[in-house]
Amino acid sequence: MENKLEPVAWMFVNPDGECEQIEYGEPFDDPSVTPLYTTPPQREWVGLTDDEMLMIYMQPHEGFKYSLGRMVQAKLKEKNT
Repeated sequence: MENKLEPVAWMFVNPDGECEQIEYGEPFDDPSVTPLYTTPPQREWVGLTDDEMLMIYMQPHEGFKYSLGRMVQAKLKEKNT
């Protein structure tokens, strides 16, 4: 997913991972500078493939509906974090 938001500022971080300064204005062409946004960029949702759904379905369960829901939730969390 392409980020269409433009940074509003750039943060310079020292080797210890601490913020050294924040600059506003023109973009920086420096990989050590972190762009800052007014809202965080949104990731595209990643769903389950047919094979992943089948694999979850084929696993043995106790309390079928509850366990199946938990397994689906765990797999989606894994794919989207």
